[in-house]
Amino acid sequence: MNRMRQSQRGAVLLVMLLIVALGASYFMVSRLQAMAIEARAADRAYNAAVLMRAKQALIGYVAAQAVKAGENNPGALPCPEAAAYFDDTANEGKVASSCSLPKVGRLPWRTLGLDKLTDVSGEPLWYVVSPGWGYTGTNTSINSDSKGQLTLDGIAGTDSDTIVALIIAPGPAINVTAATGCTAWTQTRPTTGTPDWRNYLECDNATSPPDAAFVSKGPSSSFNDQVLALTKGDIMPAIEAAIANRIAREIVPALKSVYASAAWATNLSAANPMYPYPAPFANPGATASYQGSASCAANPCRGLFPVIFANQPVDPPANPPTLCTPAAGSPCDPMFVRWTSGTIEVKSVDVIGNTYVPGNNLAGIGLNWTVTVTNCAVSNVNGSTQLACTAYVPGQSGAASTNVIYEVKGTALNVGMALRRFEPAPTLAGVTLQTPPTPTVVMNSNGSASTTFRGRTSAPTGSPAGTLAQCGLSGNTSGIDCRQAAINVPLEPLFPDHPLANLRDPTVGWFMRNEWYRVMYYAVAQGYTATSLATAPACTPPNCITVTNVTPLGFQRAILILAGRSINGATRPSATLGDYLEFGNATAAFERQTVSRAVSAALKRPFNDRVVVVDSN
Repeated sequence: MNRMRQSQRGAVLLVMLLIVALGASYFMVSRLQAMAIEARAADRAYNAAVLMRAKQALIGYVAAQAVKAGENNPGALPCPEAAAYFDDTANEGKVASSCSLPKVGRLPWRTLGLDKLTDVSGEPLWYVVSPGWGYTGTNTSINSDSKGQLTLDGIAGTDSDTIVALIIAPGPAINVTAATGCTAWTQTRPTTGTPDWRNYLECDNATSPPDAAFVSKGPSSSFNDQVLALTKGDIMPAIEAAIANRIAREIVPALKSVYASAAWATNLSAANPMYPYPAPFANPGATASYQGSASCAANPCRGLFPVIFANQPVDPPANPPTLCTPAAGSPCDPMFVRWTSGTIEVKSVDVIGNTYVPGNNLAGIGLNWTVTVTNCAVSNVNGSTQLACTAYVPGQSGAASTNVIYEVKGTALNVGMALRRFEPAPTLAGVTLQTPPTPTVVMNSNGSASTTFRGRTSAPTGSPAGTLAQCGLSGNTSGIDCRQAAINVPLEPLFPDHPLANLRDPTVGWFMRNEWYRVMYYAVAQGYTATSLATAPACTPPNCITVTNVTPLGFQRAILILAGRSINGATRPSATLGDYLEFGNATAAFERQTVSRAVSAALKRPFNDRVVVVDSN
């Protein structure tokens, strides 16, 4: 009996020891699993910090580039590291000069001003640039309404959350097993040659050639990338701040100089410039014409920036220039600024070796020549207008009439409703300018402009004949005839597009080319439009513009507002002004507030309008 009890006690002890051992084993396994989970979490936290540092550097770099004078592609993301620099210790981390998009490559850490960032496994970061957001060898078109075109885990986003770039921590090399969305691949990490992203990225991130679809997760045996997205909402505030700065530095001075000299009118000057009429607000991408209108019912006049242009810039510049083709929502219309009337008058002519002016006796033979002013016809030639003028010139039969000096006066409509300049030394096909005097122009109160210039030509024997009356001839006409000299005056050489409307201008062409005008609002006091002429432009409170938080209060002549990206959830482009401007700016109760997405009724948030003052008294 005692032996049985002792045996039972021994069995119990063995069971208890087994339970203790199993418990200890379970604890150890659980702890090891927990430690592995903690290690993975620590690794991911480390990678997350490195990825965020790279993201912040990208935003800062793009903003710093966008604000630079001479940057033709403001807002463009840098291309990845040039493939040729992969194993070049002196140039590793430098950006490629251009890239096809979407582009997958290593993060250009040296160009961004960073240390060589690596993930927890010691691998440099990789980087993806969305279509439309990098320099491909031709200029970009990036503005507040641009959207990222990458998808992550099948999600494209709508506006601010669309993805413009991805930064990826590749992790250690693995043997990728075939799975849904994953192609089998044995990763190697060579130290020379051209890097193949399939040796670093997995599954949809390793598509070759790359497409716009990427993922942040996949089967554990096939995927170890850690991905951070850079969205439009992340980067656009910095780009818009840079653009507002460049508008103040580059666009405002150009706008102030459009109609700011006595070459336009004796009552205009740099101190008292005239400003063009705004274009009525309409859907900026679909129906807006960008044609200024004098029919502003309220003071100040306000609407879209009147960037309507006639010529399509080409390299090298064409002469005559290539006219643009109008389209809905386009600021192109060669017929908006056009000749409406013109006259030609002969001022003098050489006949029989002598110079005669109207009213003089010709050749001393009792023949009188009187002043004749002839109306020019306005004609449409290849989509633009020209003055077709005929000068009637007296001459001696069998001899040329030389040095015919004539004066053309023409009036062009809508010059004050667009961004046009006056060219005092134009190149006019078939016309030789006679200077002095220099061609002059006067801006009229209806926005038209009247120009006067003199030219020189000849009327040889055999020119088309006119009647003696057309030449203003009377008296002894024996041996005297009347000849015609045809003078055609195209409009564009005299009133060419202003550089502000030229997308190839080396200084301000970025503004038109990137279509920032589509998110630009413009207001001008009526006293600083053509309406104020013939008196000098002027405004005094309350007839100037008032902008809350801008000094001097109530003395602004003209302002520009960069509307920024959509922050009310509306899809743009839109025909609703409130989808672009916040609070009072949409109703002409203009205000400048701190740009913020925070929600505070007391501080009128969110707000991203950036007010740029063009001119103040």
